[in-house]
Amino acid sequence: MGYNAIYPADAIEAHRAFIARRRSLRLSEEYRTPTNDEWDACLSHFEKCKLSLGTCARAFGTSCIHEHACVRCPLLRPEPSQRDRLIEIRNNLLDRIAEAQREGWIGAVEGLEISLAGAEDKPAQHNETLKPSPTHLGCLSSARSPDAPTTPDHRTWNLAEMVRRLLRWPRGKRGLRSCPRVITDRYVNGTRLRLRRADFADGRCELKFTQKVPVLLSGAIQGLITNTYLSPAEYDVLASLPATMLSKTRFSVPPLGVDVFDGRLQGLVLGEAEFTTDEEVQAFVPPAECVAEVTDDARFAGGCLVQASRQELLGWLAEYGIRPQP
Repeated sequence: MGYNAIYPADAIEAHRAFIARRRSLRLSEEYRTPTNDEWDACLSHFEKCKLSLGTCARAFGTSCIHEHACVRCPLLRPEPSQRDRLIEIRNNLLDRIAEAQREGWIGAVEGLEISLAGAEDKPAQHNETLKPSPTHLGCLSSARSPDAPTTPDHRTWNLAEMVRRLLRWPRGKRGLRSCPRVITDRYVNGTRLRLRRADFADGRCELKFTQKVPVLLSGAIQGLITNTYLSPAEYDVLASLPATMLSKTRFSVPPLGVDVFDGRLQGLVLGEAEFTTDEEVQAFVPPAECVAEVTDDARFAGGCLVQASRQELLGWLAEYGIRPQP
C-alpha cells in the first residue's frame, strides 16, 4: 500500500508568484557577487563591533550616532566580564558630577548625567537576560521549609540567587536575639563548592552542599545557585575534602538575616535580604541601622571573605567609615 503527497496547484503557483514579486521589488544589484572591497568592508564592520565593554549591535552600513560615547548607547551589549570596568566608569562619573556641581560647571553636569544613566542601565540589561524560564530536569525539585529537619532525600535545587547585602555597625550580638544559628562554612579549595553546617539553638543541625556560579554584574542577581541537603554520613564524606573555613552566627531579623562573623573577620556584621522577583528587590528599603549597601562589592561575598586577611578586612570596612578594633 502506497501514499501520495498531493499539493494543490493553486498553492504552488501562489508561492511562485510571491517569490517572483519579492525579487522584482529588490534591486538586481543585491543578487550579484560582492567585490573584495565590499566583502572586506563587511568583515571590518563586525571587527569594529568588538569593544572594550562588550559588543556594538548597530547595523552594517550605519554610522555611530553617539560618536563613540558607547556607555550612552542602547546598542552596546556589555560583556559580563566587564562588570568591574562598568562600576569603575560609574564611580568616575559620580565623582566628575560632584566636581562639576562644586565648581559650578552646570553645562557639564547635564552631559555627565546622561552618561551616568547609560552606565547604570547596562547591568540592568544583563539582569533581564539572566532570568530565563526554569528548565525542569525532573529530579531534586521538592519545596522545603527552612525549619524542616534535614533528611538524606530532602533536597532543593534553586536557579537564580537574588540578594541585597548591607553593612551594619559592629555592635556585637546585642539586640540580635531572634533564631540564632552557628554556621560553619567549608569552601572547597579550587572549586565553586561550599559545604555548610548550621547548628540551631534548639539542637537541630542543617547540613547543606552548595554550588554558586557568580555573574559579574551589578544588581541583586548574584548568580546561579544549587543547594543539596545532606545526611550526616554524606556530610562527613564531603568534609574530608581540602577546604578553607569561615564561621559566623546568623540571626533572623526580618527582612534580613544578619551574620556576625568570628575569628579574623570579627567586627564584620552583614545583613542579607533574599528576593524572588524584581518588584521585591525594588520595594526593599534598608533598615536605618545599616551603614552602607555592598551588594555590588564582591569583596563582601563569602567566597572572597574566606580568603581575606584581618588587615584586608579592616581596610575594606574603613572605606565605609567602619573601624572595629584591630
